[in-house]
Amino acid sequence: MHQPTDVYLQLAKRILRYIKGSLGSGITLNGRDCSHITTYSDSDWAGCPDSRKSTSGYCVYLGENLVAWSSKKQPIVAQSCTEAEYKALVVASSEVRWVSYILDELGVPLKTPCTVYYVL
Repeated sequence: MHQPTDVYLQLAKRILRYIKGSLGSGITLNGRDCSHITTYSDSDWAGCPDSRKSTSGYCVYLGENLVAWSSKKQPIVAQSCTEAEYKALVVASSEVRWVSYILDELGVPLKTPCTVYYVL
């Protein structure tokens, strides 16, 4: 911000064009029962044939509303399918904590503890 260049102006314009083009692509939240967080997590052990790295993914629901999701290759090679699952659960759990902190800051109380499911 202290020494703006043309590159920063081009990046700002690109961001604004993206926002303008994706106005209708929001997340629709219904108002029913947003008092609990449910998370699903899964991974595949050594799914990449080249690097033998696992892919993990999760989705976080606030009530019936999908509010966060991710699917990406794990940064290190897991030695077992159990280790790959634990790594996926750690990432999903940290996302649940972040969502619960945001809800706490917004003044939305959670009535039940967060639930995390995983698939073996």
